[in-house]
Amino acid sequence: MRLQKSAMATVIMLIVLTMTSGVMARGFAGSPTPLHTGERGLAALKLFVDLRLSDEQRDRVVGIIEEYRDDMKDLRQNLNDAERKLMATMNEDEFNEQSVRQAYQRVSAIRGDLLVLGGKVKAELRNILTPEQAELLKVKKAKRGDLIGSWLDRRCGGCEQ
Repeated sequence: MRLQKSAMATVIMLIVLTMTSGVMARGFAGSPTPLHTGERGLAALKLFVDLRLSDEQRDRVVGIIEEYRDDMKDLRQNLNDAERKLMATMNEDEFNEQSVRQAYQRVSAIRGDLLVLGGKVKAELRNILTPEQAELLKVKKAKRGDLIGSWLDRRCGGCEQ
């Protein structure tokens, strides 16, 4: 029983760390959205807890997350470094358009790599679900999407999309 609780705590921690990696693929301007705060990882965690994974499924989740953890960590660090370099380039005394474009292209490329890797992780995680769990996940994600949509409506006052 104690081993199961420890394994579940590990799974929860790894899911939060993996799912929040998408938070790093964000822009510089504007106030945070529900997807740009820690709420995304917590929402993903709640989705997986609600799915009531079997012991075998939890083990597979841990394996998937461990497989990609170092790559995600490296990409997040690279993105932080590239964003700092972009901001430093933007704040230089003399503006150099080519340098700004190069720095931005680096940030953009890393964001793309993060999104692709996150997509791979999510696809592998979805593949371990039973059809019933997959359907429950779709329903819960749709409800979460409605919450994000209502947040956008409040933020932009019903502006046209």
